[in-house]
Amino acid sequence: NFFWQVGTEMTTLRNTGPYKGFYWEGNYLYAQSNASSGAVSTYLRTLCVDLTGMTNPRLDFMYHDYASDFQNLEVEVSKGDESDDTWNTIPGSLVSASGSFELDDWDLKRVNLQAYAGQFVKLRFKANRKAAAGDRTHFAIDNITIYDAIAKDGGAISLTVPTRIGIFNLAQVPKVRVANYGSTNLNNYTVHLDI
Repeated sequence: NFFWQVGTEMTTLRNTGPYKGFYWEGNYLYAQSNASSGAVSTYLRTLCVDLTGMTNPRLDFMYHDYASDFQNLEVEVSKGDESDDTWNTIPGSLVSASGSFELDDWDLKRVNLQAYAGQFVKLRFKANRKAAAGDRTHFAIDNITIYDAIAKDGGAISLTVPTRIGIFNLAQVPKVRVANYGSTNLNNYTVHLDI
């Protein structure tokens, strides 16, 4: 058995999956396996998605990849005008598992949907398990967003706060991970931190 499941805290199996969801609260989705044999896949599918008013559509999601028995995740598309669903992997959508701990940061995956601008499409997440795998397959996704990207747009996706606030030195500088949500490159940005 290999299927998608809703998680809130750590998954029931240790040494795989996230500690909590991306925002440290709420639900997330993860691929669950019961140690069945063979390379298998499980699918999480959307209903029809309307991209007709968009010129630079993007799919963003956060992922946590601590899953040693997990092969990869890919996003597939089927055009809305097809009588039968024909699924094709979207170029650049593949994510492989490489995490090492439940407390690893969540990462941002951005999938360009510009080839489907102005259309109706269906999307699905295809999770693939390794052929000779066990049950450590808890690859998780969270904060799934489809939007029309503007040219310049960025934002912080994580902040690592120093352990001893008030006594700053080189070892205690806050770290901010910034993501480019726009359709053009960000060459520079300013981050303001108030404590």
